[in-house]
Amino acid sequence: MVLKTRGKAAVAACAMAVAGVAGAVNAAPAGAAVTDLRPAPTNLNNYISSDVIATQCPIGLVAEVDGPGDVTFEITGGNLPPTSRTVEPQEDGTATLLHTFFLPGEYTVRAGQGGTWYHTPLELDVAMGVFTGSLCFTLPV
Repeated sequence: MVLKTRGKAAVAACAMAVAGVAGAVNAAPAGAAVTDLRPAPTNLNNYISSDVIATQCPIGLVAEVDGPGDVTFEITGGNLPPTSRTVEPQEDGTATLLHTFFLPGEYTVRAGQGGTWYHTPLELDVAMGVFTGSLCFTLPV
C-alpha cells in the first residue's frame, strides 16, 4: 500500500514538473515587455479621441512589444467583472485586441507580457454609440 501511494506521489510530482517546464517554454522571455498601449481607429470611425470611444462599436487596443510572447489585455470598469484576453504579437511588434464595449462608463485597459504590466494603463471614457453595420456614431449625452 505504501508503494502505491509513493508511486502516485512520484507521478504527480513528475506531472507538475512537466507542467512547469511547459509553462516556462510558453511564457514570454524575461526581457520581453509592452512598450506602449493605445487605442487605434478601425474602419468604422469609432475612434473619437485618445480617450473617448463609443459602445456597440469595435475598437482596436494596441500594445507594442519588444520581444516574443503572448500579450494579455485586462479590461476593468463599466460596472462589469474584469475581462482578460490573450493575443499573440504580430511580426511588426504589435499585439491588437479588437474589443467592443457594450456599456458606457469609465474603463481601464492594461497590457502585459511575461507577467509584467505596462506602467501606464489606458483610461477610456466610453460613450453611447450606434453601430450601423458600416459606420459607428457616438450619441450626445
